Amino acid sequence: MTDILEAVETGNCRRVEELLDKGADVDESVGAYLSGNTLLTLAVEKGYEDIAELLIDRGANFDVKVNNNTDIEQYASDNEMTALVSYIKRKRELNMRLQVSVKSGDVVGVTSSLTEGAHVNLVITDEKTTMNLLFLAMTEGHIGIAKVLIENNINLHYVVKWEDDIEDTAMTYAERMGQPEIVQLIKMKQDGGTIYKEETTDTKPATKPNGTSNPVNNEIVMDDVDAEKEFEREAQTQQIAPMTNGQRNGVLNLLHAS
Repeated sequence: MTDILEAVETGNCRRVEELLDKGADVDESVGAYLSGNTLLTLAVEKGYEDIAELLIDRGANFDVKVNNNTDIEQYASDNEMTALVSYIKRKRELNMRLQVSVKSGDVVGVTSSLTEGAHVNLVITDEKTTMNLLFLAMTEGHIGIAKVLIENNINLHYVVKWEDDIEDTAMTYAERMGQPEIVQLIKMKQDGGTIYKEETTDTKPATKPNGTSNPVNNEIVMDDVDAEKEFEREAQTQQIAPMTNGQRNGVLNLLHAS
C-alpha cells in the first residue's frame, strides 16, 4: 500500500495534502487496475468529503465511476453528500468555461475561470487527439491565452501523440510549428523568469495540408538585459523580420519600467 493510499484509506486529509505537495499521483489506481477505482472513488466510498474535495481541487479526474458502475457525482448524491455534489458541479462548470474560453481566445474568461478554481491542467480530446489546454491555445493561435496558461503553471512536460505517431511536448510543438514567442515563454518559465510581452492580437492560424495548425507569429519582449540581442538572434533563426525602431524602443521602455 502506498503512502497516499494509506492516508486516504485512514481519512488523514492533512497527510494526503502533504503527499500531493511532494508529487504523489492524484489519480493513483486503487485495487485491480481494471476496476477503474482511484483515490477519489475510495474517498467518496468512505465518505471523506474533505479528502474528495482536496483531490478534485488538485486535478483528480472526477469523471471516473465507482467500481466502474456509478458516476462519482451520482454516488455522492445517493449518499447525501450534498456539499461534495455542489463542489463537483461547480468545478465541472468552471472547467467547461475555461475550455471554451481557451478555444475562443477569451483572455478574460480564461483568467477569471482560473481565479475561481478551474483546473489549468485539464486534458481534453479534440477530434481524435488528446491534449492539454496549452496545445489547444497554440493550435488556435491564441498567444495571449498561452501566456496566461504558462504563467498559471500549466504542465509544460505534457506529451501529445498525434495521429501520425509524432509526439510533442509544448516546447517541441512550438518549435515545429514555428512559434518562437511560445518557445521563449516556455524557456523563461522553466528558468524562473518573469514574462513580459507586448500587446498582441491573437489571430486564427493557417491550416496546413496535413491538418495541423500554424499560428501567425507575434513579437514578445523578454525581461533579460540581453533581450534585444536575443530577439535579433531569434529573428535570424526563424527568418522573421528584424526588430524595428519602435520594437527596440518598446524593449528599452519595458526594461526600464521593470
